[in-house]
Amino acid sequence: MGLHVSFEIDGNKAERTIQLCHCPCHDACPLTSPPQVRISETAWRESCTCTGSPADWLALEERRARRKAQRVDDREVLQDIQIGPGASRETIRAELAAALQERHIAWTQAKIDLTVDALVSTTGNRWLVAPRAFRAFRRGLRRDL
Repeated sequence: MGLHVSFEIDGNKAERTIQLCHCPCHDACPLTSPPQVRISETAWRESCTCTGSPADWLALEERRARRKAQRVDDREVLQDIQIGPGASRETIRAELAAALQERHIAWTQAKIDLTVDALVSTTGNRWLVAPRAFRAFRRGLRRDL
């Protein structure tokens, strides 16, 4: 894919932005005149005339569909887990492993650890749920998912 996709937050609005590559295929594209660092995905889809754009659009849609399906699978796995108050880390890990195995879903070890941390942080004292979940999430951001 000859582009870089990212999110930009402008006030209260988050929008997917595209950064075009600097290869000759974009020479005739109206989006490169004047040169723009980033453009909105909407503008890219409406105005880009590059021959490789349809393939990039398709690849982006396929990636979105895979991520959406993965989120659905992840939610279903988490709904299968039955965690009682004060459940231990080992119990939660075993429940999660069983749910993943039952659905034939593979997660990275980092994702499993992050999920267990978040689930452990939500058991026990309800007043500490948000701070513990946030701390577990921040730790997880530093790991490779």
